[in-house]
Amino acid sequence: MADEIGRVLAVPDQQAQAFALLERPGTRLIGWAAGGAFRAVHDLVPLALDHLIDSDPAKWKTRVKGIEVRPVENLREEDPGRTLVILYSANQRPLRERLATFGVSHFLSASDLLEAPDLPRHCIANPTAWFEASPEQRARRAIERTFLWPVLRMPRRARFAIEGEGEISACVLSLCRKHGREPVVILDALARAGSLDGVPLREPAKGVDEFRPERILDCRVQRSHRVEVDVLQTNDAWRQWQSLRRALDVTRYEKREAGHHWAHGHVALWEQLAASPACGEANDDLASFRGPNLEPADLSSAIEGFRDKQSESREFSLGEVTGKQIALVGPAGSLVGARRGEEIDAHDVVVRLNTTVEHLPFDAADASDFGRRCDSLYVSYAYLDKLFEHRSDAIDRAVDEAGLREVVCVDSLLKVDAFAGDHRGRVDAIREELARRHPRVRFHFESDLVRMLLFWLAGHAPRMGFAAIVDILSRRPAALSVLGFTFYHGGGHLFRALQPKELDPRTSNSGKASLHDSRLELRMLGRLRAGSEIPIELDPTLEALLDNPPEQAST
Repeated sequence: MADEIGRVLAVPDQQAQAFALLERPGTRLIGWAAGGAFRAVHDLVPLALDHLIDSDPAKWKTRVKGIEVRPVENLREEDPGRTLVILYSANQRPLRERLATFGVSHFLSASDLLEAPDLPRHCIANPTAWFEASPEQRARRAIERTFLWPVLRMPRRARFAIEGEGEISACVLSLCRKHGREPVVILDALARAGSLDGVPLREPAKGVDEFRPERILDCRVQRSHRVEVDVLQTNDAWRQWQSLRRALDVTRYEKREAGHHWAHGHVALWEQLAASPACGEANDDLASFRGPNLEPADLSSAIEGFRDKQSESREFSLGEVTGKQIALVGPAGSLVGARRGEEIDAHDVVVRLNTTVEHLPFDAADASDFGRRCDSLYVSYAYLDKLFEHRSDAIDRAVDEAGLREVVCVDSLLKVDAFAGDHRGRVDAIREELARRHPRVRFHFESDLVRMLLFWLAGHAPRMGFAAIVDILSRRPAALSVLGFTFYHGGGHLFRALQPKELDPRTSNSGKASLHDSRLELRMLGRLRAGSEIPIELDPTLEALLDNPPEQAST
């Protein structure tokens, strides 16, 4: 675990070292991937590359933008201490993995170059033209550098909108067309109607309602901040709030703002819209549409609607849970000494969460409290990605020694939906790897559930335990036992070195400020239980928390 944390924390240092190497005269700059992304980025940031490398033999010994293309194997001949590789590819994970086999540790992505405010003169292929450009040329270049990477990551056939004003919108429109992307509408707060270079021009609310874009490229942010807005679909149960649908679903990603995760936009958006006069008559609807105000019957109805939407894609796994006695076992220390292991294993299906898989199988002492089985594993996408990269043997042990037969990957921060390229490819790779190694283990990727829960929790991201409870209920078990949960109100975490007093319900497991609100989750669990026809048994510790909430749940 310590090694894994070290690798994660080393990423910013690696980038800083790479930029330091870029500043050093004499560094050999090598570009990897001589495709369309390289051509587009090189037009804006023309680095003085020594040569390009590419895995396609058809490109070897050719020139792209006047730069020779060589085989990737040529990297073995380079001095790792004075070589910097620029990755001109949207899918960079395979390239980074191969870099390690060549002993090269210094690299930058093309997006790093686009975001860098300043570059040393000796790195630019034509420094005179670059540094002596007119103010107008520099301004346009800055806009294009800011939005090139989001444009390249946009699927060519995506229905998207550009949101911005005046010259910036015109510049981004030109950039989109240059790279084969055509927006369906341009959203401008000052616009009433008309068009810009043949693209309809509308006020934001009217334009979204009329053209229903799948994504919005937000061009209102200046300087080096890149903002990509993804318009998400809501659960059908909330159709009566159609006038607010698009506004509520907007999620922002601000990559360059340190310590700020894109999903924070959900929480902030609730607060902004609820107080905003711009919502007009719909503002009253928004004020009432918060998770804490949903009645138990509303929650049960929403779960049924969610199940109906999922019935086709989840048909393969519904039989694993439907009509069965289910035990969902969490990581809280409240089970220590309870000796409920045999009772847990007596259930038809035993479900566990996230990092528990790394500790399976339990030894005899722990098994007496927590049980031995793990039939189903609910994991976040972020954790599953790390698990397959660093500890895939844990999955093997869970299958061979704990009976694992289902993995449910929950996109709890909607990363995959918002940035489908790299992340979607990684999900597919994990799915294929799991199928290859364990053909009988079923895999399901879930994001619709998170969209629904974001509304229930007033924009806060659900913790994995709460998401698993709702998902299991949607699959209509005969009964659900929820054991080993305190929602971080005492009890700690069995698999993390944190004491209960260090955990606050509105912090992450690592003690940092996060998007979760477990007070609110605890309140919603009480309402779920009150409205559910499915018996939900709670362990005594959790039962006591529902009877005597530690604090009033936030709204």
